[in-house]
Amino acid sequence: MPCCGASPDESALADYAKRLRNQGDGGSPDFTASPLLFPMYTVPVEALLQMTENEPHEVLKAKGVAVKFKEGMGNAVFVSHQWVGDNHPDPEFKQLRVLQDALRHLLCEMGHVPMDMFTELLVPRSKRLRLKELRSAPLFIWFDYFSCPQLLGQGPAQGSDSDLSKAINSIPAYVAKCRFFFALCPVVPQVSLGSVFTPMTWGARGWCRVERVCRELSKDHTWVMIKSGKEMELISSSVAFPGGSAGEGLFTVAEDRNKLAPVLEGVLMRKMMFLLAKQDLVAFRILYNMQSVHLRGFPTATIVRDLVPGFDSDDPLQNGSPSQEVDRFLYQNGLPNVHAFDKAGWAPLHYAALGGNPDLLRALLEQRVDVNCWTTKEQPLVGAHSGLTPLQICSFLKHHEAMRLLISAGANLTCGILAEHAVTAAAIANDPEGVRILCKARCDPTRPNRLNMHAIDAAAAIGASVALEELLMQARHDLHKVDLSNSLHWAMSFRGGSAEIVHRLLDVKANMDYLNVTQDILVLKLIVAAKSFQHRFGRATMMTRWIYHLQYQTPLMAAVMSGQYEGAAALVACGARLDVRNARGWTASDFAREQLVPDFLKKAFEGQARDCETVYTLAIANSHVEL
Repeated sequence: MPCCGASPDESALADYAKRLRNQGDGGSPDFTASPLLFPMYTVPVEALLQMTENEPHEVLKAKGVAVKFKEGMGNAVFVSHQWVGDNHPDPEFKQLRVLQDALRHLLCEMGHVPMDMFTELLVPRSKRLRLKELRSAPLFIWFDYFSCPQLLGQGPAQGSDSDLSKAINSIPAYVAKCRFFFALCPVVPQVSLGSVFTPMTWGARGWCRVERVCRELSKDHTWVMIKSGKEMELISSSVAFPGGSAGEGLFTVAEDRNKLAPVLEGVLMRKMMFLLAKQDLVAFRILYNMQSVHLRGFPTATIVRDLVPGFDSDDPLQNGSPSQEVDRFLYQNGLPNVHAFDKAGWAPLHYAALGGNPDLLRALLEQRVDVNCWTTKEQPLVGAHSGLTPLQICSFLKHHEAMRLLISAGANLTCGILAEHAVTAAAIANDPEGVRILCKARCDPTRPNRLNMHAIDAAAAIGASVALEELLMQARHDLHKVDLSNSLHWAMSFRGGSAEIVHRLLDVKANMDYLNVTQDILVLKLIVAAKSFQHRFGRATMMTRWIYHLQYQTPLMAAVMSGQYEGAAALVACGARLDVRNARGWTASDFAREQLVPDFLKKAFEGQARDCETVYTLAIANSHVEL
């Protein structure tokens, strides 16, 4: 057991990490997330750019187009996408055409892929993706229809020993071998299926979540979201894209969920061992304590508690006692005592909040830790700004029992540098139960923070439709206090650009033609002035571009600028004006001309809104609301 005065550098965790490092190749874990059960077939980028139809793996292999990828050949790109056909991934070649346009843009025109606006706002130290490496070596594309057997002529059965099953079970290994990860998720309306496929539907699919989580737990956790041939962004923190745990995703075959539990357990273990071998103890602490979050939704999954060997209680009579649980927690995390902050600016209570174990949190509180302690530094790995409290962390990660415990222990409901109510974290998590817990504790969802943003704005901005519905219900008597038109603008600017969000906010009288005006708050005015200056004379980013065009910006302009084409279609279908100009003299169609927008939007700006109406109708039919 660690001595209370021991330095983290002298802990059992640090010693174990040094042993792993010193073992060299023999002790360093193989970072392949799972065994490679089927060869990794890829298509050279030059061949993909020449395609005019989607041909299956067997055909491409026979033509010599699909080739086995081996180290030294160049760089590989893993392309994750959602099938938009019934028995075919892309029957009208819509997704592949967007991928071709995006690759041409990446390889020939762009200098970098910009950070998403959430990350730029909350974790400004994060870096954009420079494309020099993408162009420095031959490029090969992994795409499921090209790279996995499609069982042509083998009938519908898919036994566990089939090549297709082996390839599917090798997906974590494929992700680990790829230098880059692209999420191909343009807005694709499919009338024959009565659906609209979007980034949000991609993020809800269980297998897509598995692929995303495997990437986030690889050596490079960043990935690129492709919305159109020119609209792309780098996702580098978990808060930047509302995904959720893989086990809580949607699976076409329900039994896949249980099959995946040991796969993700292996991915987590390898990553933790990799971090220890690198002696990255901060990243290890985060992942070790977030096992329960990553494995949520997998009933058969097991959380590793005693990863660092050698823990032994001094007193056998204390086995299972609260004090022993605290000692075990400190030992496994390499923390000297219950009060010490590590070099990342986090206290033990913050790390315990990541896991949400109420017994551990209660035991720490019994040792008189500060229930309202703030993190002192931002943490890019979880998209966390500085000044977070344990209650905010638990609220963001949906740890309901832990939330109740912290509230009963006197946790402040107004938190952090921005003085925002903790219910905002539950809103971002799209967690209606968390919203109810915090509102019952007298959190006010209409109370603004120092930037004049409240929980309803946050839910709209992140596209958290279920939490938004609960917030509107909780605040039903006070909705006159909030500007729901501004909430609509937030939604269209960040991640809430869905037909469902548009419909719900218009239903509570948001103005679809709202003109944004910079509010009379000094800090906001300073931010707008600084970012506008940066856009004109310094380094342009997604955030600076948005702010430069912010004055008199409409929700439709914001939706087009942010590549949220479903939301833009919904606004057009509901009658949003197309002729409004912002303070820079731009209309929504001017922003569209900078991008390769979908055909339904092109036609709308040419005066034909029928296809936008179709997109809106299809999207609403698959949402939680009715027309």
